[in-house]
Amino acid sequence: ISCLEWVLDIPTSPSGHAAPSPRVPFFSGHAKTIQSTANTISVRKPGRTTCTAFHLGSGTTSMHITRVRLAPRHHAVSPHPTVATCGTSTVRVTPLATPNSSKQQRSMVTTASKTDRARGAVVGALVADAATMGLHWIYDQGKIQELLKSKGKQGTPEFFDPPSCPFYQMPSGSLSPYGAELAALLEYFSAPEQKQQVATHAPFDGPSWAKALAAYFKDVYPGYKNKSIKSLIANVDAGKAYPETGDSQDTQANSLCKVPLITAIYAGTEALPAAVEASVRAQQNNETSVTLGLAAARILEKVVLGSSIDEALSWAQMEGNLPAAATEAVKQALAAKGEPFNSASTKFGVSCAMPGAFQNAILVAATAKSYSDGIRTNMLAGGDNCSRSVYLGALLGAAYGIDSVAADWLGGLRWINGWPEMEAAVNAVVV
Repeated sequence: ISCLEWVLDIPTSPSGHAAPSPRVPFFSGHAKTIQSTANTISVRKPGRTTCTAFHLGSGTTSMHITRVRLAPRHHAVSPHPTVATCGTSTVRVTPLATPNSSKQQRSMVTTASKTDRARGAVVGALVADAATMGLHWIYDQGKIQELLKSKGKQGTPEFFDPPSCPFYQMPSGSLSPYGAELAALLEYFSAPEQKQQVATHAPFDGPSWAKALAAYFKDVYPGYKNKSIKSLIANVDAGKAYPETGDSQDTQANSLCKVPLITAIYAGTEALPAAVEASVRAQQNNETSVTLGLAAARILEKVVLGSSIDEALSWAQMEGNLPAAATEAVKQALAAKGEPFNSASTKFGVSCAMPGAFQNAILVAATAKSYSDGIRTNMLAGGDNCSRSVYLGALLGAAYGIDSVAADWLGGLRWINGWPEMEAAVNAVVV
């Protein structure tokens, strides 16, 4: 997270201790002294390897911290240098760009490790899906605004309650059918028999995955089943072998849903393309789904390995890096960057169809000012916003880090015993 997106703000009470704020998340731990080096201060969460760096102007080069608040740039009163204090210490945080300089913002590369970015992709995808589920498959943007106004949620559409999808009912914070596919893959990789496969980046086992995915939607996930999931279950029950378990005709956005975790595990290895293909063919056994799923994975891989979103999308537009059809889809999407997303999204279609879902996801990623900004923008466009949110959340989660996901969003996710258990599951698989 660069100071282009965030300001370091340490509000103090009369006693000199950091004062809490209900508007933005805190992280806290034992008091510590953090030294700056080359005009950069680094803040580390207790128990985490993620490091948040800030460019400093002249001023104090060390500070005693009891609590630190990371406030989104739009909460700052101005784009001018900010002075933060804690007790007797003062640090001057100098913004390198104004809030509207999104191109410069996204050119910055997070200081997080590859593992942290990979975990951010998975958590970002799952949380984005759950946050969007309450407004899933509503194709009337006006209707979405009416619903939000009725609850005073115009500025905070995430985790809309009661969930108002016209095609299924799930408790607020639950995963949509798209997020459930990613959850099924996380459960699959969490099994003891897959431990060696994860640790060694061994070839992904399509046949066992096909059976596991079918079993998850038959026995674990109680919600709606998409067409390709129904086909998978029917084919497995009929005794068909992988890859004939996959629907040969369905080319919808389900191919995006396995990408976050497959990429998190296989990024930077030669096994990535085959792993993506196997994970997709188990459910959608056709070239269109595989091609677009792999294109999405290659772009996300760039971000997981350290590129900014802008850099990854620039790479994707270069001839020869992706299949020609995917390259053209990326170029078409980014050509609409200057337009309001609610209208631009209709050019590519807000349904489940590909490549439209892929194009709309990368269009939002290319213009988002933060994780929450991007996820909110996508959900307000309506339609099949959940399939888009899975891939969009992965891109933004990898680029901005898990720390960019607000604490109340993590707390809103219905995941077994909540966020700590999901965090443990992701950390155990993405190593």
